Amino acid sequence: MRIHKLRKAALLIVGIASSAMATFHFFLPHIFGWADLVTGIPPPIRWGLFSVNVFFSSLLLSGGITTIIATLRNEESSLIAYCVFIGMGCFWIINASYQIIFPFPVAGLRWILLGFAITMAFLYVLSLLLPFVESAKKRAQHQAVGEGKNRA
Repeated sequence: MRIHKLRKAALLIVGIASSAMATFHFFLPHIFGWADLVTGIPPPIRWGLFSVNVFFSSLLLSGGITTIIATLRNEESSLIAYCVFIGMGCFWIINASYQIIFPFPVAGLRWILLGFAITMAFLYVLSLLLPFVESAKKRAQHQAVGEGKNRA
């Protein structure tokens, strides 16, 4: 039962954190004044920059909210939930890998963003592996009970 609670906590943390990061990204261009910084680039590239940010933010928010909903509805073991968790885990693994290969250019923020991505990837992977740990633990307990009956 403790493993189930740990998994649920991990999923709620990553769901909330992914949703928060997505929400922040919707406002990122305004907060950092992107419009003033991209006046010299061709309009299609400028449009692409802003649209990719909106598309990314939407997908990340959808994944985070879906993670939260599946967890709160106790559906975290359904096939669809597993697909979302695998997709989100892969997203954060790719995010962390990209940051390792191409570090963010602001030194202090570089480590915060990388740490965030690694933590998110770890928690998604952990939540995917914990049911297997729980299943193996139950099998071992059943075997021990079976062996105890055979001895009696």
